[in-house]
Formats: sequence, C-alpha cells, structure tokens
Amino acid sequence: MTCNKNLILLFFVFLKINLLYSQKNIGITFQKSFEKVKIKNYSNFMISSTSFMLNHDIKQLKLSYGLQIQEAITGNFGGLYVFGIITQISKPILKSPLYLHFNSFFGGGGGAGAPDGSGYSRRLSYGLSYQIFDNFNLILLKSNYAFPNGEINSNNNLFGLSYMNKSVFNSKLSNARFINQGVGLYLKQINIDRNDSYLIDKSYSPIMIGFEYKNSLSNFYNDKLNFLLRLEGLISKNNDGFMAFYKGLSYKILKYFDFNFLIGSSGGGGVETDGGLSYIIESKLNIPINSNILSLSYGLNESIYGNFSSDFIQLSLNRNFSSSIRILNKGNMFKTYNKDTDHLIYSFGINYYDVDKNLDKNGLKYVDIMLSNFSLKYQINNSYFIGSTKWAFLGNYGAYAEGLLGYSQKLFSFNKVNFYIPIYLVVAGGGGINVGKGYGFQISSEIKYDFNDNISLGFEYSKLNMINGSFNPNSYSLSLIKKLKFYKIKI
Repeated sequence: MTCNKNLILLFFVFLKINLLYSQKNIGITFQKSFEKVKIKNYSNFMISSTSFMLNHDIKQLKLSYGLQIQEAITGNFGGLYVFGIITQISKPILKSPLYLHFNSFFGGGGGAGAPDGSGYSRRLSYGLSYQIFDNFNLILLKSNYAFPNGEINSNNNLFGLSYMNKSVFNSKLSNARFINQGVGLYLKQINIDRNDSYLIDKSYSPIMIGFEYKNSLSNFYNDKLNFLLRLEGLISKNNDGFMAFYKGLSYKILKYFDFNFLIGSSGGGGVETDGGLSYIIESKLNIPINSNILSLSYGLNESIYGNFSSDFIQLSLNRNFSSSIRILNKGNMFKTYNKDTDHLIYSFGINYYDVDKNLDKNGLKYVDIMLSNFSLKYQINNSYFIGSTKWAFLGNYGAYAEGLLGYSQKLFSFNKVNFYIPIYLVVAGGGGINVGKGYGFQISSEIKYDFNDNISLGFEYSKLNMINGSFNPNSYSLSLIKKLKFYKIKI
C-alpha cells in the first residue's frame, strides 16, 4: 500500500506542477548517471541511468522531471531494466556554480533473475551538482536504491553528467533555435544459437522491432555527426523478454553511407548477456524518399561479458525533420526559413490489469498487476500516432514489460470532454507471463478531460490479446497528458 500511496501522491503533485506552469517556457535536460548497487547473497552490479527531463526555472530553483530508463551493465543481471519518473530540484549555493541537488525516482521493472519482488523500484538521492559550462553539469550524489518488495536495498554513490537546453517548448518563435533530427522504426533479424541461450535446442533467426531517434551534433549545414538512441525488443515465443537499449554515434562517410557505433545493454528472455553491457557496430545504406529515409544495415551485435554474439540485418524507415526540440545541441537561429508551429504530446500514468484465471508459464494462476506507462503522441488533425511503454511494479511479474505502437481517432467531443478509439500493436514479454508469439493487439476506448489547452486527464479502458498466449487482461489506466508547443522549419 505504501507504493500505491507514493505513486498517487506523485501523480497529483505532477498534475499540480503542470497546471501551474503549463504556459511557461520549458527546456529539455538530458542526464546520464552511474551507480554501483550492493546486494546481499548476490554479486554487486552497476546501474546506468538515462533521463529525459523537462525543466523550469522557479525563482532560484531549477525543477526538472521526466522519464528515466535504468539498465544493468555489470554483474549477473544483464536484462534488468526499470522505467519510471524522475523528479529533481537544484538550488544554487550563494552565487556560485555549486548547487544543492535532490532527486527522487519511482518506477517499475526488473528481470534477469534479480530479486526484484513485484518490480516496484524507487531511489532517493541528495548531494551536489557543479555547473561546468552554461549547459553542462557534473552531479555527485548519495543515493538509496531499492526494490522495496524484493531483496535490493542499497546505499550508493551516484555520479552523473547532464546537458540542459532552456526554452525548447512553449517559447517565442523569435527565440527558437533549430537542429536536424529524425525518428524511425526498424525490423532487425538476429541469430540466436544454443551458446547464446539456454532456453533453445537449435539455432533460429528471430525478429526484433525497435525505435530510433537521431539528433544532430554537427553544424546545421554540415550534418555528418549524429547522436543515436535505440530501444528494441524481441518478437519470439522462445526468448520473449529479450530487449536492448543503446546510445551512440553515427557518422556520414559518403553521401548515402553511414558508420554507426552504439553501446548500451541487452538481456532478458534467457539470452546470455551476463552483466548486460553490449555494443553494436554497423554500416548503413540510406535511400532518400522525399523527407523519409529507407535504410538497410548490416552489423555485429555483441555482449561484452556474456556469450551472446550475432551478426544482423536491419531494415529501417526514418523521417527526417528540423525542429526546435534540441538534445545535446544548442542549435542555430534562422530568420530566412519558413517556420510552422507544431505540438508533441506526452503522458504518464498508472495501469491496472484485471487478469483472467489462466495459467502463466510456471503453471500458476495469474494475479492482478499494476503497471506504469509512458507515451509520446504526435497529432495530425483529429488523430494521433502513439508510441508507448508499460512496466509492471505490483503483482508477481517484475520483469514484465510492453512496447506499443498505436493509432487513435477522435470520435466526438462535448465541452471539455473528448472521446477516442486507440488501436495498438503490442510487443511484450518477461516475468514468466505466457505471451505466446510475443506480440498481440489492444483495442481501447479513451475519455480525455481538458483542464486547459495544454493539460488533460485521460482514462482508458483496453482489452489486450496476445497471439497464442494465455494472457488477455482487461486494462484500466489513468494518465496525465501534456501538450508541448515547438517549431519546425519548412525547407
């Protein structure tokens, strides 16, 4: 019950903050941190955390909040992932570049045999941050990291770096700065043999589905070096739950050829990645189709400490654009380009799964589950394209996670109440849940109440159907929805 109270309190604190500052300029903070987690009766392991936060200045305080993805990169828990909400406050000490720094995290996840209990995770931290440059900060904190319903409860030293851009959303057009970027989806065929996984008897070549974000690190007119981020999951009945999260660099060698190197983590689903630390080396052929890029890649995907090693072929479809959404780049100001106003919509909330009485992979009856959810939506007229993820934090399925791609159509509205029908493709796995082939579909109905033009509260009822699986729960979710204004360049 403590977990439920904390999450409900956090939800309404976020609602209050967003109502107060819904019209204010909002920046983006990208933060990377590391901490070594100590655990009794198990080997210690390293957690790498990646955060994408919105930031406000409130008098002398700097307030940031957003999504954090945690991944094990050393130890014996390769495949342990946690998704959740991070909130942090920093205050300058006198007029120096030194700040008092506090942050909290609540989320769900687990996996790789870690003693994660129900999957509910939290971290409380305090310490100092130092402003090295205008945008860069060094962070040194004391943290308590725990899975309260499991066996992990560790006092740690946390080290991190953050990069902050101010006035990214809701800013005046005259203050907007722009960079080149891109988003896309891909299918990746890998090879898994008996040396890679103890769950299979013979080699096979399954498909992973993934999301990619690309952000220029170069000058606007000489766009050769890019930051890459990829999140991917396996579609498989043999190794469902195997996923990976990579960050890296892409360099344009020739007009249509890129060389990419990414490092991050992979694991879960019985795939042998040991501590989780993994990398990708690939060459990529890009075929422009208007503003879209069709790409074919060939490369090597390998665990540094574990047995997993596979060459792969990857087919990607990316959309390139230039906008004022800036990560790791100050951007450029332009007066000569035509510019359009656009909106990005994000939401976070809580899902309750009312399960049927079928049996999981261990022959046990399912119990009801609570999950955290995070979504990004892009609006086109009265419809939305949706990317979403869900992570279990209550129940007995700490390693269970879902990735969703969806489309939502507005049916009608009445005053401030809007009605939608979302449809999703779902890739899921982990936690001993029988997800069949590893993918399924979800049909939903959503009611959204608008507090103002930028802040809404959403309630969604869904029915999940996993193909050839025994897991088909009814889903009820409550979400805070926020619309963020940005600008795009028409080239």
